[in-house]
Amino acid sequence: MRENVECVMCEKGEYKEVHKTEIFLDKYLIEDAHLYECDTCGSDVIPQEENRRIMEKVKKLENSALHRLMNKVKSWLFLPSKIQIL
Repeated sequence: MRENVECVMCEKGEYKEVHKTEIFLDKYLIEDAHLYECDTCGSDVIPQEENRRIMEKVKKLENSALHRLMNKVKSWLFLPSKIQIL
């Protein structure tokens, strides 16, 4: 995707590239997400290559023994396990 493309949601604004922290899959906090955000309504789009990069990070985390251990500790401490930091 490129900048200055018309927003598909509001049809008034244009997408601009932004780098920000986002929650992905309602579960993972991605601190270095590269998105395109509408300068009028704020809707955002994740480019396909960025989606692939984030999914690789998620797969690595979910397959790690540390991830499983962290979830056990959270359950013992009664901490919410919904948000994971990548």
